[in-house]
Amino acid sequence: QIPHMNPGVVVFGATRRGAKLSDTLLNYISSNSSSSSSGSTSAKKKIHCESVDENDDYHKIAASVVDRVLALRKSRRGLRVLGVLVGDTGLGVSIAANKFKDVRCALCHDVLTARTAREQIDANVLAIGSCVVGSGVATSILDTFLERRFLGVDANIRRLCKIDALRRHGKL
Repeated sequence: QIPHMNPGVVVFGATRRGAKLSDTLLNYISSNSSSSSSGSTSAKKKIHCESVDENDDYHKIAASVVDRVLALRKSRRGLRVLGVLVGDTGLGVSIAANKFKDVRCALCHDVLTARTAREQIDANVLAIGSCVVGSGVATSILDTFLERRFLGVDANIRRLCKIDALRRHGKL
């Protein structure tokens, strides 16, 4: 059994076309923020919401969420900070978010990819496409992404270090 953990902070952002699903997810997480899956009331989520970009400039909303995630991670060492981006397909926001150093944004369309993103890839930003998944699936994806943790398996760490090395040398 994998231990479930709730993050301390979740930063949300959405394009205009992702706003409706983002609102649904925000309402869901807000209504469930006072308890964790383990029953502990001490694990509360703090939610930050970046404004919706009316022009659907997905790079702007991705940058806004990523900047907030990275700043909070730096200022609050030890606190888990994750980001959530909702676009129409999720492709643009995920590509934009992955341009930032220290960000691993995973575009997830099901629970398996969300679990793998956290446990094996150590993703810290989730991208969801509002035209791709419905609110029920999106809620399950969000739950999985927020509750799982990086398992730290040596093979995964080795692979992630190689990916990070490519980014540092300008190859990605």
